[in-house]
Amino acid sequence: MSLAWPIGNQEANKLDRQFILKRLSQIKATTMLDTGSARCELALVMAKQVGATEIHAIDIQTYDNECTKLDVHFTVGDLNKPFPHQSDYFDLVTSIHNIEHLTNTDGYLDEIYRVLKPGGLLMLETVNLAALHYRLMLFFGFLPNCLAPSKFKISPFTGEHPLHPHKSVFTYKALIEVARRHGFELISGKSHTIYPLPTFLGNAICKIWPNIGLFTSLLLRKPSES
Repeated sequence: MSLAWPIGNQEANKLDRQFILKRLSQIKATTMLDTGSARCELALVMAKQVGATEIHAIDIQTYDNECTKLDVHFTVGDLNKPFPHQSDYFDLVTSIHNIEHLTNTDGYLDEIYRVLKPGGLLMLETVNLAALHYRLMLFFGFLPNCLAPSKFKISPFTGEHPLHPHKSVFTYKALIEVARRHGFELISGKSHTIYPLPTFLGNAICKIWPNIGLFTSLLLRKPSES
């Protein structure tokens, strides 16, 4: 048996993208690095939103030709390992649903911190392990479908196949704490989307209690040099 939510993955991803772009509309940056960029379509949209004129992207898969056509400086690289970019260079780094796929999250955050200019910003978006429906899954003894420790379907909530393998899923509060341990300052922490509530109601609740939203969205800053 497979149980589907009122909001499917495609609709949730659309809402997530709209939320990210709204958050970025308040930011201005010239140099930008997008991590885990795939074919760079979202990277280009985000860069336009912040006014970036120099766009870099890194992904473990080879999308070089597609990204180059979009005037993006693309690099093949494993986000679990050191980045090939110079230190103190970028005004903005975007991390959109990448950290949950990594095994070396500490190294990843350290590298983002290194390549950011003093005062530079990190937009970090990921799934929230403490989302309301994940709490309910655990209460009834099911594995939250944001986790995929096996290639096999082991939860009735995952459909025919598990979601993309998530290795490191944080709660909203835990991710803020980890980011602070890596030297970042929290500018703004938000979350959005609560299954199975309507979007407007879920987001209204998230403004009061961000711990239960499906997606965690953090705007972080590397401190300026004193």
